Amino acid sequence: MHSIRLVASTALLIGCGTPPPPDATADTEPAIRFVFPTSELAQPVCPDFLVAVDIDNFDLVDPNGDATAVDGRGHWHLDDDITGDYLVVEEPFVDATADLDGESSRNYRLTAALVNINHTPLSLEAFPLSIDTVEFQVADSPDCIGDGGAVSDR
Repeated sequence: MHSIRLVASTALLIGCGTPPPPDATADTEPAIRFVFPTSELAQPVCPDFLVAVDIDNFDLVDPNGDATAVDGRGHWHLDDDITGDYLVVEEPFVDATADLDGESSRNYRLTAALVNINHTPLSLEAFPLSIDTVEFQVADSPDCIGDGGAVSDR
């Protein structure tokens, strides 16, 4: 999901001169944030769920390890703290299945990070909003939320 933010400016013309432009740096920085799951959930997440993120000021394109990085274009990586693996994602959502390792519930942490087309991460110093982390509980229980995200092979 791409967002476009419009900045409205009102100028009162007194004398001559051009008013300074609005400070739009916060509106142009690449950013990613979790929509689901979030750290504020009151109920546990079901083992099969859909991860959804909101991405601002960044065009999602196919990864290419041999390409030169282009500002504002790339994809994102989804890391989980259980397996240590990551998924390469080109859409603002991805199906996920949590490994409960035989337990009925487990705490999870996911990290989403914007990366360049060639998989190199964006500079956290220059773009601190290019990474987001959530912590939540996953449970195989009747009160879990987000059930059915993963596709089965039936």
